[in-house]
Amino acid sequence: MLPYLTMAFLLTTLTLGENPAIKAILTNKGLQYVTKIGAELLHDTLDNASLPTVNGEVSLSIGNVYYTLMVMTVSKCDFKEPSVDFNEEVSGFKAVISGLHMEVTGIWSTSYGIIDDGGSFVLNVWDVAVASLVSLKMNAGGRPSIGCAGCIADVGSASIEFYGGGSGWDFPTFVNFFKEHIRSTVEEQICPLLQQSIDALGYQLQDLGVTFQVYQDLVVDVPLTSFPAINSSSLSLSLRGQFHSLKGVKEPPFEAQPFSFAGDVGHMLSLGLSEYTTNSAAYSYFTSGQLQAFITDNMIPPSSPFRLNTRSFGLFIPELPKMYPGMEMKLQVYAREAPDFRFKSGAIQTDLLGAIKAFGVKAHGALIPLFVLNAVQPDPGIE
Repeated sequence: MLPYLTMAFLLTTLTLGENPAIKAILTNKGLQYVTKIGAELLHDTLDNASLPTVNGEVSLSIGNVYYTLMVMTVSKCDFKEPSVDFNEEVSGFKAVISGLHMEVTGIWSTSYGIIDDGGSFVLNVWDVAVASLVSLKMNAGGRPSIGCAGCIADVGSASIEFYGGGSGWDFPTFVNFFKEHIRSTVEEQICPLLQQSIDALGYQLQDLGVTFQVYQDLVVDVPLTSFPAINSSSLSLSLRGQFHSLKGVKEPPFEAQPFSFAGDVGHMLSLGLSEYTTNSAAYSYFTSGQLQAFITDNMIPPSSPFRLNTRSFGLFIPELPKMYPGMEMKLQVYAREAPDFRFKSGAIQTDLLGAIKAFGVKAHGALIPLFVLNAVQPDPGIE
């Protein structure tokens, strides 16, 4: 969990279409924290990573030489911490990596006419700089989607050392030419590889779940209700935030209300939760029959002098032990209506109308209704 998490509960009284019940705001402070973690993951990913095979052709005075660089592994990788900022123009991010140095080892092979050659190589690239724009949008299912909106790459310098081979044709000419050729070759590969990585992440986001089970038959829907909102200092996400039971009625008899939430720029991540989220959860629990519990005598500590039987309850209802002497009892505690939560400044208020239904337990386990106690909302005018 990110540190410096702030939560707020706010609600207004307007209704207009489908409104989000949860809002999340990632500030620039949070973005930099995520960038630092991402840079560490990127370094770990690149370290000893395998690279795809590269095929190409160079034209020399002796003719065309076809080459292949394969079985490539990153043996060394160093770079400065990336710079990532919110970008309003593409509704996403601008990421810049500079000062990257990478050493790659692998196998080379060449083909010139009927002459084939090969060996190993060590490739070094220095002062690599990559600037990319990544847009953040929303697909039809309410899932986030990303795309590459632009990419520029520059390789300061590159060198390659070949080992083995070099017999039967003008190998030194190829080596000298290829050392100049490899810089532009690496430079041309960077943005397509970045595009492939972003596309791969986009495919994963398409499979991202927007409904999660939180308790037995209770699930919560959290798809985006609108496109991500990005300005120069933050990213704002609006989520549906509706709970529903797989057994009960899915749609509650009330709608999410618009609510404003500014977040806290001093925190990395701020979450805003409206009344609709908690009330939809309460309604789902109530309609599925989960807002109830049974209390039996074996749940009371043995040392307690008060037992769950007609004799103990005779202190309150004298006729009870006379009608049902020495009978064990069972209590059903339940909500008569779905609880109603209201968020106020610095407090949460709730109305919970409950009841207790008492049963007598016969010797063979059958239940006899004894009495019902209803909890009522106190009159605010009565002190």
